Amino acid sequence: MKTRLPLAGLLALASLTPAFAETQPAASAETPKAELPKEQTPLDTLKEYLSVEGYLAASWAGTKPKGSSHTDTLFDSGANNLDSAKVALVGKYENFSGKVSMLYVPESSDTTGISNAKVLDAYLAYTYDKITVTGGKFLSFMGYEAFEAVGMNQMTWGYASGVPAYRTGAKLEYAEDTYWVGFSVTDSFGSTGTLLQKGDNDWSNGLGYELAATYTGIDKLTLFAGLGYNDEHGTTNKYMFDVWATYALTDKLTLGGEVSFLKNDSLSLIATAQYSFTDDFFLLGRASAQRLENSSNTWGSYWTIAPTYKLSENLLVRAEYSYAASDRVPNSAVGARGSFYGAQVLLTF
Repeated sequence: MKTRLPLAGLLALASLTPAFAETQPAASAETPKAELPKEQTPLDTLKEYLSVEGYLAASWAGTKPKGSSHTDTLFDSGANNLDSAKVALVGKYENFSGKVSMLYVPESSDTTGISNAKVLDAYLAYTYDKITVTGGKFLSFMGYEAFEAVGMNQMTWGYASGVPAYRTGAKLEYAEDTYWVGFSVTDSFGSTGTLLQKGDNDWSNGLGYELAATYTGIDKLTLFAGLGYNDEHGTTNKYMFDVWATYALTDKLTLGGEVSFLKNDSLSLIATAQYSFTDDFFLLGRASAQRLENSSNTWGSYWTIAPTYKLSENLLVRAEYSYAASDRVPNSAVGARGSFYGAQVLLTF
């Protein structure tokens, strides 16, 4: 049975409606209005295309060759991996990008034409889809350990054979999700000067070539392989190869290693193990060896332990103790059989 409401009841219900509506709070005249977007200033526009980055590395470091007195430095080692400051201007506009940087190294030697302050990066790149073409002065593809202090997990380099640093030329790169391939042609294969800041700046006496690739398609594993060829007039060190890999064995332990070879010069090996105790503190252990390609095929080794602690996102401190175990393989921070020790502060921005 459907229930009908009498007409009087409907009128009574209708009479309550205005009274109910009047009980609702009136909108305040002071209700804030939505803020209008701020007008973009020329500086905001500039920041979309240009940025500044860099770092400051300062150290106390010393060496103690066997049978000799120790030598200590404080902020004036003359080595860019120990004491240096770098400022870089990075630009990007649509498919174009570029970088110009200045590196300053206190007390660096000028005997090889390397001054305390030097232009390091100076290149322009164009990217189309997965291909990038770059021209100018840039860093080599080769090398397991970083050239700059900001990329290192220790203070000194292990042994490496013929790994160049900065040269001038052009390079072509192709990148997919799991692999990358690069090819470069430069003014020379090797780099010159105590800081390896440049090639030979001579295009008439031969060129340097690099072909390199990385693969990351296996979980936690990174593989790299590179070949170098030098056709400079009069050189006997024409061929070089560099192979390295890293593998995250656990969330805390990462293993790595490198084999590099330069014809008629040397064969070098590096093995590393890095253990992270916390997100801010890790310890690196390294064993490195090198065989000189001479009549005696001399071997030397270099052993390292280096803790690092991150004080903040942009500030860390690290220390290192290393021991070189040969007098006849001088290519270490010690230069002979003996010890290296030091501590370093690194600030990035």
